[in-house]
Amino acid sequence: MKPSLQARVPRALTLIEAMITIGIVGVLLALAAPSMREMIGMQRLRSVSAELLSDIQYARSEAVSRNQAIGIVVQDSSSAMSCYTIFAATNNPLAFTSLDPSRCDCTAGAGSACTGSQRELRTVQVPRTLELGLRRPPQQPRWMGIDPVTGAVRIWNISSEGMLTVIPAAFCVDVVRDIGGRIRAMAGLGGRATLCTPDGSVRGLEACPPDDPAAGTCMPWG
Repeated sequence: MKPSLQARVPRALTLIEAMITIGIVGVLLALAAPSMREMIGMQRLRSVSAELLSDIQYARSEAVSRNQAIGIVVQDSSSAMSCYTIFAATNNPLAFTSLDPSRCDCTAGAGSACTGSQRELRTVQVPRTLELGLRRPPQQPRWMGIDPVTGAVRIWNISSEGMLTVIPAAFCVDVVRDIGGRIRAMAGLGGRATLCTPDGSVRGLEACPPDDPAAGTCMPWG
């Protein structure tokens, strides 16, 4: 005996059942959305920090291999972006005094950041749309140079009398996420770059050492 047509047709959802299913899916999506946004945000934070670390290492490698002073100038967060440029001088490349960060503007974009006697090697921009920004200690200059012989970090210090001197010091830049999360890239006195978390907000990273220029770490952050 053949089965009836009614027996072969699968039962459809009723309107009430469909509404309940949609409601459950909506609740699950609402619960998952914040954790998904947090995961994406932290991944962006780690990615930008890793790129910054890699670029500091690249600048040190270029200084030693090219046998010329290399500079890194950082633009702190603004309304539109934060950014940095790695650059070198075209004249007297062994001299730190030939480096002129005032001729490099990373907000102009890659390929257009440096003019005159300064040659751009690399420019990276961090748009504010990523909810990230670069920060540096207020007492630290916004740029550093790398010794072509030793690979050591040097920064420029202006005394209260207006005297400009080149001194060995750590150079620190934080990548900060708007809604929580902070990773610090620190180039130590010898030029070795590391990542750490100053506030313990990022799992898997060591805590940053105390701020102490005399001990070869960051200047006070205020």
